[in-house]
Amino acid sequence: RLDPGQSTLRVDLPGVAIGLSTANQHWGPAADHPILLGNNAPGFLHGFVGTSAPLNLWIGHAHARAVWGRLHQSEYSPHEGHGSRRLMSGYVALFQPRGLTGLELGLARFFHEAWPQGGLRVNDLRKPFEAFLKERLASPGDPDFGDDMDNQLASVFARWVLPQGGFEVYGEFGREDHNWDLRDFLLHPDHDSAYLLGFRKVWTLPRTALLALRGEVLNTQESHLKQVREQFPFYVHGFQRQGHTHQGQVLGSAVGYGGGGSLLATDYVHNGGRITASWRRELRHESGQYWWDRSRETLVPERLDVIHTLGAETLVFRGRWDITAGLSGAYNLNRDYGSDVFNLNGVFRIRTAL
Repeated sequence: RLDPGQSTLRVDLPGVAIGLSTANQHWGPAADHPILLGNNAPGFLHGFVGTSAPLNLWIGHAHARAVWGRLHQSEYSPHEGHGSRRLMSGYVALFQPRGLTGLELGLARFFHEAWPQGGLRVNDLRKPFEAFLKERLASPGDPDFGDDMDNQLASVFARWVLPQGGFEVYGEFGREDHNWDLRDFLLHPDHDSAYLLGFRKVWTLPRTALLALRGEVLNTQESHLKQVREQFPFYVHGFQRQGHTHQGQVLGSAVGYGGGGSLLATDYVHNGGRITASWRRELRHESGQYWWDRSRETLVPERLDVIHTLGAETLVFRGRWDITAGLSGAYNLNRDYGSDVFNLNGVFRIRTAL
């Protein structure tokens, strides 16, 4: 496949930026497990309009971007015709309150719908700005009730950076699909939901070296509401069978579809390169069945398919050459709900600047 990769054509006007791009976008504060958009899938063709720089509103600074693009399914998908290509639309907005240095508050919204057969309409472009509650979009008496075949993902997030202490902490809460009304949201805020928590601490060492400790936890497991209310695995929606993907790859975190994951890593960075050691836990699948644990008096999952990985990687700079070498061992518990499996993986990569 030949494609333009991480390419962008952008025009900056006073206060406004517009452009076309095929580059990956990264929404939210997560470094490894973004809920909505990251670099797990290839970048997709999209147009955007937003602020060219943060706007000073006196009470703080605001930065925002709206995006419209085209998503494709995997070449191995059997699905043909309407729905094999999708229109994405969405926006991400960030606010930095005055007087709270380092604090960032954000909101993001992402829509999927089948590519309009008659071409794009104004209503398609306005999709990201529609009401958050379904009751304001249609009512059971409307002729189009229940015929809206789109899917929404949304998240709110926060990040606080303390430069003097070399520390940052962040979190994100995401939802799949709309709530019907405010009462529905207040009763079941965790329906088809996900949350992320993360931190990073950096120490300065002699000879301009840095030592960092970082961690993230992403949870997209189906909540206990599954006992009384239907839930889909995160990134999956009944109307859009391709889910939250582009070319068959998840647009957000790779572990978000399976149920979540964790990361704990340390990085030693110096003038000659970097050394990283890490532990990862990835939940590939949960069986969806529960049983009653009498000792704890609670419902617990019947079986989980989980991978634990220990790894080390080094990056060395030698003039024009970047040399990367790494080794990781992964132990998969209950692989496909069967036996345990071990895997050893090595990587060696050389890159040069021309």
